[in-house]
Amino acid sequence: MNAGLLDQALALSWVQRYIRLFGGDPRQVTVAGESAGGGSILYHALADDGDTKPELFRYAFASSPSTSPLYPFDAPLPTGQYYSAFAKASGCGNASAVFDCLIRADTKALQTANVKIATDGILSSMSFLPVKDGVLIKELPSIQLTKKRVNGKRLFVGVCHLCRKEVDLRYFQSCC
Repeated sequence: MNAGLLDQALALSWVQRYIRLFGGDPRQVTVAGESAGGGSILYHALADDGDTKPELFRYAFASSPSTSPLYPFDAPLPTGQYYSAFAKASGCGNASAVFDCLIRADTKALQTANVKIATDGILSSMSFLPVKDGVLIKELPSIQLTKKRVNGKRLFVGVCHLCRKEVDLRYFQSCC
């Protein structure tokens, strides 16, 4: 279920391999994300128990990281409920080999199924969630962060929040 994070890690590996061709330094790569992107950055900072080899980035900025509940990979939710509902909505619910059917499914059908699961479910429910798989993600971010097991040299986490009705947009644009 961590396919999205693994795809991102592959892209970061590509950056490490080829950044010199663009005038960059692989030892100075900075990653950043906001909201769901901030959640991805947080998970990459914690990936592999904070010991990703080779290192994919040096600095990480997670702005208002949005993370979903983190379940074990084999928990009834999301694997059982969301995956089964997604397969059914994609037209693969009754297939003898559900995963193979999903691989062959039409992209539009997969997109429609994803929207259906997200809108029919609880707040922040998605068809595919990061999960504790014991390899990429081993424990809850709140626990791992207290143990200071983090990839890169620095992890910056911040939250953008507007607490007044009247907002100076210049301030908002500069801080967030």
